[in-house]
Amino acid sequence: MEITGVEWTSLSEDFGFYTVSLDDVPPFNVKPFQNPTECNPFWAWKDSYIEKFIGDVVEDLMDGTPNIGRKNWGNYYNRLKHKTWKFSHLPHIDGPGMVGNLWMVDHEQHRSTRFFNFKDQWKDDRFTMLKDLMKPTCRQKGFLHELQSEIEYVWENFGIEYIESWGFEYLGEAPCKKNTITVYNSMMPHTAYIDETINECYSQLVKVATAPTHKE
Repeated sequence: MEITGVEWTSLSEDFGFYTVSLDDVPPFNVKPFQNPTECNPFWAWKDSYIEKFIGDVVEDLMDGTPNIGRKNWGNYYNRLKHKTWKFSHLPHIDGPGMVGNLWMVDHEQHRSTRFFNFKDQWKDDRFTMLKDLMKPTCRQKGFLHELQSEIEYVWENFGIEYIESWGFEYLGEAPCKKNTITVYNSMMPHTAYIDETINECYSQLVKVATAPTHKE
């Protein structure tokens, strides 16, 4: 694989993402786990060559920031086999560091990663959403329990306004464009957007970690 370009997209004064364009990306034979994790919207696989390439790209863009190692996983969505808790549609983090997501299919107009700021906590490697929601005085505590116990079998995107009602601020999104790597700070909350027209999509991710876990 060969890098043919690197572009920066700014979504706010201090957050954005890189789009790394590639050439000569080899065909990829998707091999999802035979027994995926219960209620996980994505399955995973491993490919050592692709993992190393993505990790090297991410580390280069970190410009010498010290790290403690790499973690890799794959995202695989199949509309007919989908099963997850509704809670999974709220934005999540991947922990301190930066992550690179290599898109392996082209759904630029119908699949993306949506970014949501939460009280600017990403700057300090903090994410207190769950802790805040569990407070006795939180009016949304009951709704949280509902989302954590309700299972869906058809992917249903949460609307931006609904997500913002949980304390998030929508920043923008990175499109799913085949043979590009989206690189971003993995402490920024994000969630997947998948249009109802998509039957299958997949990508490979590598995170270069800067700390074992986030702070609450």
